[in-house]
Amino acid sequence: MTTAERAAAPFLPDLPARRPDQPGQFAFADPERVRRILAESGWAGIDIQPVDVVCALPEKDLVTYFTRLGPLGMVLPGADERTRAEIVEAVRPAFDPFVRGTEVRYTAACWMVSARAAAAKLS
Repeated sequence: MTTAERAAAPFLPDLPARRPDQPGQFAFADPERVRRILAESGWAGIDIQPVDVVCALPEKDLVTYFTRLGPLGMVLPGADERTRAEIVEAVRPAFDPFVRGTEVRYTAACWMVSARAAAAKLS
């Protein structure tokens, strides 16, 4: 989810941009990159299929979720208490479209990746 960082952008203009070739939630977003990494590591029969997964977390854990994960989670620990409180107050309402009663529900776009070890070469 990028909801938190979009909502926090006015407060944190230097928030690091997500890069698909860097560690993080979207490190394997490009299926061709995943295929290349596996092939270069000796895997064969690589199959990559998109899978949407319905996810939920308790609404009471939402602030913990968005303040500890992703780029916002990397920046907030260094913010002073007042700035942190302002950001939380601004970001929380951005998640309202995902709140259903006592749960936060969203669909995560994932990859189902399968591969097999390549046959060993005999010398």
